Amino acid sequence: MDNESMSEISEVTLDPFYIPPRGRYPIFFLGVLIYLFAMFCNLTLLALIVFERKLHTPMYFILFSLPLNDLVGISAMLPKVLSDIVTGTRKMHYYPCILQAFLLHMYGGGVLFILAAMAFDRYAAICMPLRYRSVMSVRTVVCVVCLVWGLDFVLILLLFVLQMRLPKCRTGLMNVFCDNPSLLKLSCGNTALSNIVGLVTTAVMQLLSVSVQLFSYVRILMACRLGSQRSEAKTKAINTCVSQLIIFCIFEIVGTFTILSHRFKNVSPDLQKIMGMLIFLVPPILNPIVYGLKTSEIRNTLMRLANKRASNLPCSCNAGITVAEQKTLHKPMFILLLNLPIMDVIGATAFLPQLVHSIVSKNRTISYPGCFIQAVLIHFYGMGNFVFLTAMAYDRYVAICSPLRYNSIMTPQVVKRIIIAVWLADVFFFTLLFSLTGRFRICRTKIVDIFCNNPSLALLIHI
Repeated sequence: MDNESMSEISEVTLDPFYIPPRGRYPIFFLGVLIYLFAMFCNLTLLALIVFERKLHTPMYFILFSLPLNDLVGISAMLPKVLSDIVTGTRKMHYYPCILQAFLLHMYGGGVLFILAAMAFDRYAAICMPLRYRSVMSVRTVVCVVCLVWGLDFVLILLLFVLQMRLPKCRTGLMNVFCDNPSLLKLSCGNTALSNIVGLVTTAVMQLLSVSVQLFSYVRILMACRLGSQRSEAKTKAINTCVSQLIIFCIFEIVGTFTILSHRFKNVSPDLQKIMGMLIFLVPPILNPIVYGLKTSEIRNTLMRLANKRASNLPCSCNAGITVAEQKTLHKPMFILLLNLPIMDVIGATAFLPQLVHSIVSKNRTISYPGCFIQAVLIHFYGMGNFVFLTAMAYDRYVAICSPLRYNSIMTPQVVKRIIIAVWLADVFFFTLLFSLTGRFRICRTKIVDIFCNNPSLALLIHI
């Protein structure tokens, strides 16, 4: 066993969560929503920095690396974990496992170095305002960004070179994803050097990051107290530094809880796995939100673009939010219209995630209850669109043919009754439809379609 080489290990076995069969799909859909939300927020921040000339400043060029790094972290971890949950797979090829671990460690080190670079930029902007343009020139910013990514890459590469040179004699990873400590436990050689280098590398990363940030923020506070324009300097410091401090605290708090969860023996393994995942989930979700809320330039740019293009966005969620928020749209026509994007969300959610999962996992099977629910939601969407469009047509008929009586006919009470009647009619029709199908015995299992619907289910029954 001691002579086995790394090349003889073709795959590793992960240690997934225990999830009851009924809980797999709800957790999968929740995870997909979290992933899509994080992707949307970080890609939005990246797009704003790229396309808005007002944000083409040293601060935002350095900030550009943060959402990019967040996308690397969450994309390296979450899709694989969700795929394993829904398919029940515990195996992973060895080299993709190495790649996943490398990207996750690159993400962790990247957060520390990027926040240090951003803190130095704020120090230069507040403590040396007259020399800021010359200090943070384009060349300097490029060098800082290259140093951040280059130093992160070299330190993490050193960890994995030391780990990969050791012979492997085990295949079981005690985690839901791959990381360097778990991979190191697969080795049957002497891991002392790798452990020491790992501890030193972690200490160097933390020491460099914390030292630069501590120096920068202490000097900023001193500039605020000693500067001639004390109130203006203090306001500027708070507005530009609070976001970085919040993001750093989020990362360190989550990281500390993750480390502590592995140090106490009475902590359940599932809780340890969850804490390990949080460091790759919480920062990518909260970082763009924190910057969007606390940084006035990004917030104002985003609001301006949203107001300018809201009418042109073909998005059901956007239409629903716009109708709900704008008081000028609180009219019978738009209150009825609000139900239409809700129906669209139901239809898209019932159809698309299962289709994507089938394509990615190449799994052509679906449980009968899951298939039945999908068919119910799809028909609910179809019938709901039909009846709501009918209600909206009636509203337009009253508005155009009886304009003087419109407000007396389409009162809030009448609109509420119409909406309740439409939803009840939709529920009645699909309940009647599926109650007829559900009372027969199933004698076939193959549906000749890419999704479940009532006609396809009807072909499975035995009369």
